[in-house]
Amino acid sequence: MDISRQYYHNLIKKDVLYTIDKLIKFKDIIIHFLFLFQMNSCNFILYFPLVDNHTRYNINK
Repeated sequence: MDISRQYYHNLIKKDVLYTIDKLIKFKDIIIHFLFLFQMNSCNFILYFPLVDNHTRYNINK
């Protein structure tokens, strides 16, 4: 019983770390796009939701 609980705990921990890793990458993408489109805010508003959805899809994978 104890061993299996430890096993699941480790699985959850790995999953959380993986998700955090993805979120950090996502943050880098946001910063990148902010620099990319700082001259043209209209483009930023236009393209950002596409990146947002794509990244969210990868996090859930």
